[in-house]
Amino acid sequence: AQSLKMVFNGQPIPPDQYCVEARSQSGVALWPSPAKVQNLLAMGASVIAGDVQELTPELRALSHWLGRDFAGLVGANVYCSFGGVQAFDTHFDLHHVFAVQVEGEKTWRLYENRAEAPVSFPVDDAEARRWFAQTRGPLMSEVTMRPGDVLYLPRGWYHDALTTEGASLHVTFSVSPLYGRVLFALLESAAMQDPAFRQWLVPGTDGGVRL
Repeated sequence: AQSLKMVFNGQPIPPDQYCVEARSQSGVALWPSPAKVQNLLAMGASVIAGDVQELTPELRALSHWLGRDFAGLVGANVYCSFGGVQAFDTHFDLHHVFAVQVEGEKTWRLYENRAEAPVSFPVDDAEARRWFAQTRGPLMSEVTMRPGDVLYLPRGWYHDALTTEGASLHVTFSVSPLYGRVLFALLESAAMQDPAFRQWLVPGTDGGVRL
C-alpha cells in the first residue's frame, strides 16, 4: 500500500479497500489484492504504481539521465486510468514533471497561472480543491497525448488530465533539483554533530536576575 495507490473521481481510495493484511518477518503489512484491485479498476478507478524508477533498465537509464542533467532527485510513477473518470482535480506539482504516454490517449488541460516556487501544498480537502480551481486562471490549452508523446510541466504549473475514452497508461518522471531550503537542513545536520548545539539554551534575564 506504500507504493500502490488507487483514486476514484479525485478521491484517494482507503488502502483497506484494495489490500489485505500479510504477515512477514518484519510484521503485518497491507499488500494489494489483485482481485480487489481488478474490481475497482472495473468500476473506473485509477491506479498509481509509485517508485518505479529502478523497475526496468529503461526506466533506470532515463531516471539517471534526468537526475544528472537537472542535478536533482528523480522518481517515476505509472498511472492507469479509464475514460470519463478523472483521477485528480486541478493542481500543481512541487517538482518538474515529464509525462510519457505509453498506451491509449489522455487529454491534459493547462491553465494560465503558475505558482511561484512552491514548496508545500494546502491540506487536501474540499477547501483546497476550491482554492486550486479559483487560482488556476483561464484555460490556456488542451493537449491530447498519444503513445510516444512527452509533455513537460514546469514546477508549479496548474493542470489536470482526463482519459476521454478507453484506457490510458502513462509514466511520469518527477525531477526535484536542490533549492535554498536544503542548505538549512544541511546546516542543521552539521550543527547537531556539535554538543554545543544540543545543550539547553541559557535562560533569559530580567533586571539582572536570572529567571
